[in-house]
Amino acid sequence: MKIVLLFGCIIVMCCSCNTYQYITVSSSDMKQNKQHQFEAENDTVRIVYDFSGRNGTVKLTVFNKLDKPLVLDLNRSALIVNDKAVGFYSGRMELNASLNASSVGSRNFAITNGDIVGTATLAPGMVFIPAGTYVTQTPLAITDKNFDNIGDDKFQRRRYNEGRSDQYSVKAADFTRDSSPLVFKTYITLVQPDSASLAFTQQHSFYVSEVRQTTLKPSNLMDYDPTQGDLFFVSKMNQGAYAAGWTAGIAVALTMMAVSAHNGGTTN
Repeated sequence: MKIVLLFGCIIVMCCSCNTYQYITVSSSDMKQNKQHQFEAENDTVRIVYDFSGRNGTVKLTVFNKLDKPLVLDLNRSALIVNDKAVGFYSGRMELNASLNASSVGSRNFAITNGDIVGTATLAPGMVFIPAGTYVTQTPLAITDKNFDNIGDDKFQRRRYNEGRSDQYSVKAADFTRDSSPLVFKTYITLVQPDSASLAFTQQHSFYVSEVRQTTLKPSNLMDYDPTQGDLFFVSKMNQGAYAAGWTAGIAVALTMMAVSAHNGGTTN
């Protein structure tokens, strides 16, 4: 019982040791749909970007509007973060598939169900897009780091959901494209497979326009929508708070154990 109390107190004291930043992405040259995803469209393709979730994973969807196939060339596509280019193609592909099979014989009947999950090594990163179809790729993430270089003077205390029972207050900072802590671009190469010379590129630019900072995790931030295409989050462990939490938790647990011993071990 005493050990349970000790670890229970430590867990409670350490539960808010993470600092979360909720990052809003904007673009000066792309429109947004109802899901806050970014869209660009011409006579050939429609491209949709979604950055929702942890670390701003780039979910790239390419719709082929032509009556003939296209190829998405990941070898010649890149994410450019603050002028540093990171190639989309890594040579690896996450494999997720479902297996459903059945067999009928003269003596038995068998049904097999299962999942196939693994990693496959690809040939050079060319993604085939048949006419009138689309593909979705998640090649990489924008960042897994908190923006620690934002000065305290940039943040202001801001209320969200005012007038509602779930209103809350956090530190928030707004940015223009010129003042943003992170500006990034995409460079997408598409090819018509019947002629390697018929390659064309699509380029789109984005920037971080708002950073909200709090110890509230996503499940406790009432207006956080994990499917919102222009919003992602990053987090880091606050080492000082973590150490303080352990110290305070141990102190509280020891105090409770001392009280229990003084009362003859009757405290539950």
